[in-house]
Amino acid sequence: MADDLSYIGRALSGLGRESEALPLHQRALRIREAALGPGDLHVAFDLNHVGRALTGLGRASEALPLHERALRIHQAILRPGHPDLANDHNYLGQTLTALGRPGEAIPLHQLALCIDEAAFGPHHPYVAIDLTLAARALTAMGRPDEARPLHQRALRIREKALGPDHPHTRQSRQSASDPTQP
Repeated sequence: MADDLSYIGRALSGLGRESEALPLHQRALRIREAALGPGDLHVAFDLNHVGRALTGLGRASEALPLHERALRIHQAILRPGHPDLANDHNYLGQTLTALGRPGEAIPLHQLALCIDEAAFGPHHPYVAIDLTLAARALTAMGRPDEARPLHQRALRIREKALGPDHPHTRQSRQSASDPTQP
C-alpha cells in the first residue's frame, strides 16, 4: 500500500498538485516507518517526497528537517558517492534556497554535481539538473553572471541528451539567456 500511495503522490507532484500529493506521501511515510523502522532506505525516500511536497507548498521550514534526516539515513546505509546521495544534497539545497539561504545550498549542489559526474559521466541529464540547481542558487544570491555558464553547460547537455524541443531543454535555453528568470 505504501508503494501505491507513493506512486500516486509522485504522479500528483509531477502535475503540480502538491496539496493532493502531500497527504499520500505522509501516509506512505507513516506506513513504512511502522513496518520497516525509522532508519530504513525506503523511509528516507518517503521523507524526501514529503519534504519536496512541503517545499512546493511554500512550507520549506517544515521540509528542512525531513531532508536532513533522509540524508543521514542514506549516509548510514549507502556507500559514499552513491547517486541517491546526490539527490539528497539537491533536495536539501533546494529547500535551503527556498528558505533564503542559497549560500548554504551551493556547496550541496556542487557535491551532487561531483557525485553525478563520477557516477554517470559529465554529459548526463542528471549533471544538467545539478548545474541548473547550483545556477539557481547563485542567481538567488544575486550572482547571475556566475550562474550563466552553468546554465549554458546544462543547455548543451540537454540539447544533446534530450533534443532541442524537450521541455527541459527549452527551460535551460531560457535560463541560459536570462539566469534571473525562474
